[in-house]
Amino acid sequence: MQYLVYFHQHPLLSANFLALLRYILSEDGHCRFCIGFSESLLLNAGMSRENLQAALQDPRNGPLESRENTLLEYVIRAVRHPHAQGSAKVFCNPLIFESVLGHEIITTL
Repeated sequence: MQYLVYFHQHPLLSANFLALLRYILSEDGHCRFCIGFSESLLLNAGMSRENLQAALQDPRNGPLESRENTLLEYVIRAVRHPHAQGSAKVFCNPLIFESVLGHEIITTL
């Protein structure tokens, strides 16, 4: 239970963002338990199955705020293609995260 409290109280990332990230990456890994767990959290948060399907197809069309959908799409792309050209340069650029989250995330990690 303490595990869930951590995600609900993250200082920069919303609980829905983290649950949707886990949901999409669990789908990639075919982890039925993780998919069901994250899906339940998202449905209980008021999202529809259609919202989740849209996010699976294209994370930029997810049910989150536009800035969170942008970050979601970036993180999923980075996880799926970690050796893509420029990933490290983009990840280390605090302006990317500042523009998406409105915070200086790099200095808080």
